[in-house]
Amino acid sequence: MLIGARLTAHLTTETRLTLVNSGQNLSGDHAQSVLQQLYLAGPEKEAELSAAVKSAFNVELVLDFSTPANLCIRVAKTFGPIPPDPRTARPILQQFEQLDTQGDGLRSFVSVAAALTVMERPVCLIDEPEAFLHPPQAYALGRFIAKHSGSNKQVLIATHSADVLRGILAAKSNVTVLRIDRPAGQNRFRLLAPERLAEMTQDALLATHRVIDGLFSSAAVISEADSDSRFYEALLNKIRPDSDVHFVCADNKQTVQKIASLYRELGVSTAGIVDIDALNRSDEFKKLIQPLALEEKIVNEIIAARETIANSVVGRTSQEKATQLLNALVSAHQSLAAALTEDDTSGIDKAIGAADSAIRKAIDDSKPWAEIKRRGAEAFDDAGKAAFEKIYSLLSDAGLFVNRYGELESMLTDVGLSYTTDKRAWFQSAIPLANGLSATADIRALRFTREIVEHLFRS
Repeated sequence: MLIGARLTAHLTTETRLTLVNSGQNLSGDHAQSVLQQLYLAGPEKEAELSAAVKSAFNVELVLDFSTPANLCIRVAKTFGPIPPDPRTARPILQQFEQLDTQGDGLRSFVSVAAALTVMERPVCLIDEPEAFLHPPQAYALGRFIAKHSGSNKQVLIATHSADVLRGILAAKSNVTVLRIDRPAGQNRFRLLAPERLAEMTQDALLATHRVIDGLFSSAAVISEADSDSRFYEALLNKIRPDSDVHFVCADNKQTVQKIASLYRELGVSTAGIVDIDALNRSDEFKKLIQPLALEEKIVNEIIAARETIANSVVGRTSQEKATQLLNALVSAHQSLAAALTEDDTSGIDKAIGAADSAIRKAIDDSKPWAEIKRRGAEAFDDAGKAAFEKIYSLLSDAGLFVNRYGELESMLTDVGLSYTTDKRAWFQSAIPLANGLSATADIRALRFTREIVEHLFRS
């Protein structure tokens, strides 16, 4: 026990709040406290500690030894010159506040930083270093911890903070990370590959969307757009309020699977959600399912089913397309002519915008998959419907959910919210409507979300 105490430093949340409190000065050659060690370490270590705190809290620290029998840390925005003679420095330093009187966050940060700076222990254990800290400060502390670990000092931390982990990975790549979760009350450990963790922080898209945060959640859901994530989050929290699921916007279909495969490899229960037009292009669809690492036989079945669906999507005839576009052009011409007659700049600009939207809509609606996106799998013929059900069953079992109802804007048509290509307008109406739904309602949006929940939390 005695040897262990001399080899390790254990920084619990309680310890850190008093570790650098004011105390007695040295009475011999051996330091008995962190402040005494800081005193013996000299001005260089003190300046290093102050610089770290300055970058995180925008305050400076000074070790006050102007009272012979006591040591304390003083805190200020800036100190200015401090005389080297303790007798001269004393009245100046006493004008500044002691660290003992500061908030828990600053005291905890200084305790960890001071211990790593001056304590000569080969092993340092830190429990929840993020306690009392705002995210930027937790990130800064993570960087500091990483920089002060090495061949002669091993640091072991237990954390629930993505910011601490992000800071550590930003400063050092040679990091061992264990993820612990507790299915059915049993601890389960997984060693996370450093190169995959680095990908989370160094890939611009993954870093922007805070993908690493999902490591600290029970499960993760990845969808194509921010509006999708927010919509499904509202529904999932209604179905399972205590689920602790992290939602990620991937920005496109291919990145959905990139993030999902990363999570699965790191042991996070994961579901990816894509719109039904993911089945549109054979080459893109093959890329989408490749990260699932399915058996070749299953992949071949899925590809064959997709071909059946492709053959069932006919779309409109050329005459129908031309007629719809002509009607849009005629309507746009009439609106523009009326606006020009009024000679109102604002009205003309609105007419131009309306004409642009109408023409684009006519072109988009003429595309073969437009009706599928609006109505979902029910727009397929019988062979296409059967093929879709096979694809849906195989992919959802692997964690990829193809929206059987089309796309996000198709999800609430059965409760009165019509399909529209105006995503912003739809979303503004959808969220209040979704929030007012009963968790047990038998509607398409909740049925789909329940299937996702069942996948995420299956034993």
